[in-house]
Amino acid sequence: MKEKSIPKAKKQESFTPHYVAINRVKRSFERAKDRQSDSSTEFVEVK
Repeated sequence: MKEKSIPKAKKQESFTPHYVAINRVKRSFERAKDRQSDSSTEFVEVK
């Protein structure tokens, strides 16, 4: 039983950083969208 519980704990540890990375990716995408919206308006004004 102890041997089975050990790999489960390792899986949880490996999953936690993935969630953190996903949150960082979401934030980066949101920032990228904001930058794209600003740049798109600038390009439209130039045209």
